[in-house]
Amino acid sequence: MKRLTAIGGGLRVDEADNVMKITSPAWKADTSLAIRVPLNTSLELQTVNGGGIRVENVSGEIDAANVNGDIVLTRLSGAVAAHTVNGKVVASFSRLDSKKPLSLVTFNGDVDITLPAAAKANLKMSINNEGEIYSDFELTVQTENVRSVEDERERHGRYRLNIEKTVVAALNGGGQEITLNTFNGDIL
Repeated sequence: MKRLTAIGGGLRVDEADNVMKITSPAWKADTSLAIRVPLNTSLELQTVNGGGIRVENVSGEIDAANVNGDIVLTRLSGAVAAHTVNGKVVASFSRLDSKKPLSLVTFNGDVDITLPAAAKANLKMSINNEGEIYSDFELTVQTENVRSVEDERERHGRYRLNIEKTVVAALNGGGQEITLNTFNGDIL
């Protein structure tokens, strides 16, 4: 008797009540999907072991989870909850929706967020083990856990906070709630 190995894992697409669910049951084969959606679409995305999640030009709500891979989100304008283990989270926003909070979290990796110059936000940033926080913005720090503040923008272009655990800071007077958290990595 000879064992036959199936190649590929297939793809399943289900629709119910205007919600599309796309799944790949493959656990032995890599699957890469490129999906185009309307601008105002909400997305729930998940991948495990080596895959990456990339979203561009979406203004709906995004819930992205990844294990052993990166999450890269560009030109967004909706609410975002992005969580990964062993990967970085990179997010850039064309505008903020001040009514909904943002959360970018990784266990081992950097959190890199780009905001519009006029964005108003309340930032809650924490690094639980090793790492630092860098900002190109002038932040009004509202916590006692800061060890030092270094303003090197004239020489190196960076504004650095050395922290103990969590920094709460207002950006441009405060506004939308943004949570940035990493266990081992920097917040940029």
